Amino acid sequence: MKLLATCWNPELSIRASDWQTIVLRTSAILNAPYEWDVNEPAARVLECFSDEQFAALKNASSPLPEKIFNKRQLLLARYVEEFNSAESRVSETTMRQAIDFFGEQGTAEISYTAGVYGFLARFMNSARIDYDPPIEGLSEFLKKVNAGSIERERKYREEEAVANGTK
Repeated sequence: MKLLATCWNPELSIRASDWQTIVLRTSAILNAPYEWDVNEPAARVLECFSDEQFAALKNASSPLPEKIFNKRQLLLARYVEEFNSAESRVSETTMRQAIDFFGEQGTAEISYTAGVYGFLARFMNSARIDYDPPIEGLSEFLKKVNAGSIERERKYREEEAVANGTK
């Protein structure tokens, strides 16, 4: 749990929605349904994605469609896809774009988060961890625990809407 706490920490430079993009895309690429099922509720509480975006994130056989994801999400997904590829490395082009967009610290946080959740996906799949039944009250608990992140994500969306002229 201490390892996970380093990935989900308000002091990180990446946003909670970035973290969710990384974790959900990693779980899809590595075919880790338990990891998806554990993390999707948090992404829903943060209101990170529409149902259409969740479906696209879960479809590991296709790149994310540009028409429903922003540049930030597309870059994160491409980074995670390359990070988890057979080459086990991110291309120089994607790495440069990530550093330019997220900075060196943010890019290191992206790699760390993708690495930790990649490890967890492989472990859970190898250990054949079963699905958990739905947890009563989970959404309310997640809203309470993540109240600060939820508010920050709302502000990010409002700022982006203003910058894009959609608000």
